Amino acid sequence: MYIFSHILLLPQVYIGAIVPLGAAEKDGRLRAGDELLCIDGVPVKGKSHKQVLELMTNAARNGQVMLTVRRKLPLSGGSAFE
Repeated sequence: MYIFSHILLLPQVYIGAIVPLGAAEKDGRLRAGDELLCIDGVPVKGKSHKQVLELMTNAARNGQVMLTVRRKLPLSGGSAFE
C-alpha cells in the first residue's frame, strides 16, 4: 500500500495505491483514494508522511493493523462519505 499526503488547511492522508498481492489487496476492503484517518486508533491527520509510515511499520510488526478510513461516494442526496 502506498500513501500520500494532501495538504490543504489541515494535512490529510490518502491511500495512493494498493500493492499487488499485499495484505491490503488480499483483504479487499481498502481502496486507492480512501482517506486514512487512524492507524491502530492513532489519528494521522496533520502527521508527516514519514510519521505515518512509522506508525504503519510499527503496527505491522504486531501482525495486524487496524485502519480507520473514510471513502467518498458518488453524491446521491446524502453525505459524500461512507
